[in-house]
Amino acid sequence: MDAYKLNQEILDENMWRSNMYTLNAVYVAISMAFSGKKSKAKYMEKPILQEEKEKKKEETLTEEEAKKQRENILNMLQIMQVNFNNTHKKDKSD
Repeated sequence: MDAYKLNQEILDENMWRSNMYTLNAVYVAISMAFSGKKSKAKYMEKPILQEEKEKKKEETLTEEEAKKQRENILNMLQIMQVNFNNTHKKDKSD
């Protein structure tokens, strides 16, 4: 039964995605019909799934990038701590 539900969900998602392409095509056609050359409407340049994959790939950090980010954050926190300590030393001596 779970396999059937999963299959239905996949089918539903595919139909929805297909309708997105159709909707975009109709939108572009209507826009061109009413606005002519002034229309800024364009049909999708890439498939939806390809855009999603590229977006995820951009968001995913490599191990090196993640390590550099952690080191940068640690350095910033250490600088903030030194600044805080220096500021509070001055306040106590006043």
